[in-house]
Formats: sequence, structure tokens, C-alpha cells
Amino acid sequence: AWLGADAVAAVARACPNLTYLGLSGTDAQQLPPEVIRWLPQLDTLDLGGNCLDDAAVASGVIEAIAQAPDGHVRLRSINLSGNRLTNATVAAFAADGPHRRCLRDLCFSYTSVDDGATDAACELTYLHELSLYNCPMSEGNMRRIDAALRAHGVRLDLGLEEIDASRDEADRVDESQ
Repeated sequence: AWLGADAVAAVARACPNLTYLGLSGTDAQQLPPEVIRWLPQLDTLDLGGNCLDDAAVASGVIEAIAQAPDGHVRLRSINLSGNRLTNATVAAFAADGPHRRCLRDLCFSYTSVDDGATDAACELTYLHELSLYNCPMSEGNMRRIDAALRAHGVRLDLGLEEIDASRDEADRVDESQ
């Protein structure tokens, strides 16, 4: 399915101050880059549970942010869970670019992001929260990502109680020193 530019233009005309756009579960395979440009107040973009792949996210989100005028993008949170994403999308968000100035929360949960994305995920230090729960990653690499991001104040949501418990224990040890 395709969310066409005409549909985006209609939404933008009807709701120019829209801050949340929920497109989850729409079977979208692409996202027109106009979404970012025509909805300048957009804060949260929920694209979870669709058929987006790495190329669709690169063109519909990352390149769209790069093409928007400076200061024009307010997008802070993107849910990409349950899409056909691989390590390439994590690497694209880790790369330098204007998206690093605006984005704060990214969700890659329930995707094919695996251990090969560890180094790139460790570079997402500009975020406030990164969600990787139910991704096929080893516990060792999850802990490595968690440590790298925590050093920069980034919360890593892994959806695993045992890792959360070990974090709490590490925090107690840090506080007692």
C-alpha cells in the first residue's frame, strides 16, 4: 500500500498544526517525504506494524528531514517497530545529519535489527530513548549498547526485566561509591 502525496497534502491542509500522525498497521510500504515538510508541527510519527523497509525509511524520513529548511522540523519521536528493517536503518540514523538535531526517541522493536547493528546503536547518543525489545540480539551486545548509551543519559528499552534489574543493581553500586 502507498500513502500518496495527495493524501498527505489533504491531511496537511485540514490539520496544519498536527503534532501526532498515527499510521500504524496501514500496510504502508513507503512514506512520502512531504509528510515531514508539509506537517512542520509534527512531533510524533507512528509507523509501527507496516511493511516499510530500509530504503523507504531512508527516503521518507532521513532524507526528508535533511531536505527540510533549518529549524522547520520538530519531529522528536518515530515508532518503526514491526517493519521490515535491518541493521542498515540503525546505521542510517547513527550517521551524521540533521536528524540528529531533532529526533529524541526511536523504536526499532520487533524488527530484524540484530547483533550486526551493535556499533551503530552505540552511536545513537543524541537520543533520549532507544527501543530494541524483541530484536534478535545477544544479551552481551544488548548490555554493550546499554552501557554506551547510558554513559550519555540515553535510556535503552529492551523489554527485559533481567536487564532492567541488573541496571538497577549497577545504579545502586554506582551510588554507593
